[in-house]
Amino acid sequence: MKILISAGSYVFSDYLPAGEIQIANDIVNRLAGRGHKVYVLAPLADLKTKIPNIEVFEIGKYDFINSKKYADYLWNWWKYSIKSYLKCKELFEKKRIDVVHHIRPAYPRKFSLCWKIPAPFIYGPLSLPIIGKGTSRKSRWEKNSLIDKIKSKIVDRLEMTVGQHLWQKTLSKAYCTPVSVKKTLDLLPKRLVEKTPIIPLGVDTRKFNWVNNEKTSQSLIIFFAGTIESYKGIKYLLKGMQIVKKSYPDVKLIMAGAGIEFEYFKTLTKKLALNGNVEFLGPVNFNNMPKLYQQCDIFCLPSMFEAFGMSIIQAMSCGKPVVSTRVGGIPEIIKEEKSGILVPPGDAEGLARAIIRLAKNKTLRQKMGVYNRKLCIAKYDWDVIVGRFEEIYEKAIKDWKRNDKLEVH
Repeated sequence: MKILISAGSYVFSDYLPAGEIQIANDIVNRLAGRGHKVYVLAPLADLKTKIPNIEVFEIGKYDFINSKKYADYLWNWWKYSIKSYLKCKELFEKKRIDVVHHIRPAYPRKFSLCWKIPAPFIYGPLSLPIIGKGTSRKSRWEKNSLIDKIKSKIVDRLEMTVGQHLWQKTLSKAYCTPVSVKKTLDLLPKRLVEKTPIIPLGVDTRKFNWVNNEKTSQSLIIFFAGTIESYKGIKYLLKGMQIVKKSYPDVKLIMAGAGIEFEYFKTLTKKLALNGNVEFLGPVNFNNMPKLYQQCDIFCLPSMFEAFGMSIIQAMSCGKPVVSTRVGGIPEIIKEEKSGILVPPGDAEGLARAIIRLAKNKTLRQKMGVYNRKLCIAKYDWDVIVGRFEEIYEKAIKDWKRNDKLEVH
């Protein structure tokens, strides 16, 4: 098959650690590995190695992740969408594309115009939108000038009206709109349910594997991986660590990730007298992440909201128990008392109790680790998930050709 990926995340990369980037890269690589020719359209491309069967086209050089102004961020998405469609049309005419798949971003108002191409169009997997204090991209631009704020309101209005209309159009025109968790179905029009399979996000179980290695330190090691921002519940994790420290003075919290509140949380760590117990690694090359999971005792993601939780299944794939929160799509991944322990969001004491309970019970940690590893291989391995997408493509192409014949007659 010749498959065109109309958006391979904000950045298509084989080493940057952001979840959305990992998703696109893993899906595309496995499709190419199965012998398909894949064409990827993305705002930016940052690749260390050239991959066989994959052609990547950088559309517009829009740096959405580091965008300085909210109006520019929104307006550039519109420009990217138009340019992406024009490139998609050009490739279809030159390469005779079999199917178009818009992977990421794919959430409210991140529309695609590539459904206009005369080929089957797949959109998703859609995630839950991240909702809550500090989770909106708008919060990053609160200090923009008055003129920038006025521009933002104008473009925001356009986004909420025309953008919403185009997103709904994208959903209705898609042959299939998979979602990553069942809860997302509640946000979609009921007319879409028949063409909305639940296909979770995945993990490379060979890369994120279970290594039964001896720890270099006898200290209790807690690991966090994610954006260093308030909506990840970091404040409550740090406060929880104060409690854990009373029982385990040498406890170590390793934090991998970057974000706009990185310095704030480093300062908070000092105020809480946790300097010797917390290590901020900053951004970590994706290829170095498995080792960090493998060396920890417990993985903790205390999010105030989480659409899915890529880091959770990476930890599970490495055979680690998980402490997390009952928010977003997390309860659909974590089987309580089997995969890990869930607590209410914003509950520092609850996080501490869960960590201490697992710290005291090595047998329970190992039992959860075994369960998690088996679950990831059976359900969340990217090969399993991409196989499901492959089935969708094949069925879509057959239905498309059958409809063409019916129209001719």
